[in-house]
Amino acid sequence: MICVPSVGTMMTFYKVITSSLVLLKFIADGEPMRLVILGSGTAIPTVDRSSPALALVTDGGPVLLDFGPGTLRQLRRAGIPHHAIHHIFIAHFHPDHAAGLIHLLFATRNPVILSKRNPFSIAGPLGLSSLLDELQHAYAPALSLPPGILQVTELDPLEREMLSHPHFKVFCAHAKHSPESLA
Repeated sequence: MICVPSVGTMMTFYKVITSSLVLLKFIADGEPMRLVILGSGTAIPTVDRSSPALALVTDGGPVLLDFGPGTLRQLRRAGIPHHAIHHIFIAHFHPDHAAGLIHLLFATRNPVILSKRNPFSIAGPLGLSSLLDELQHAYAPALSLPPGILQVTELDPLEREMLSHPHFKVFCAHAKHSPESLA
């Protein structure tokens, strides 16, 4: 999946590295945006690397690209409250890219978090709804959320779908990694 600013191109760019978090800041048509690399992708996390997760922070709120194990902790380290996330995009179903969703759904059920939580969406490859249903069944009722809080969207890479939001657009295509992988 590719997530890009909805208008214009990058105007300024710099990076700051703090511990295992990488922060990229840029401005697209006057709108400040941050890309926080919460995890750079590894199936076996180390002290300096976490499983895949990127947070694109816009005026419209944080957007997550992948949600590997440890993402909630990394969000906390980056100062991004997980209840503020509006959109999550999953590239494929390998545990290092999606297993953090279990923790997210579980934490979201907490009454204090749920009281602050606006509806959010998770989008990903075909089969995402089934995966989430199976996880909710396996952990029932620990991952079940109230109706209307979570919207699930499956993206078909053969249709090269685009999701358009006021602050970004998402284009997807098949990636040669696993059968359901999106780029």
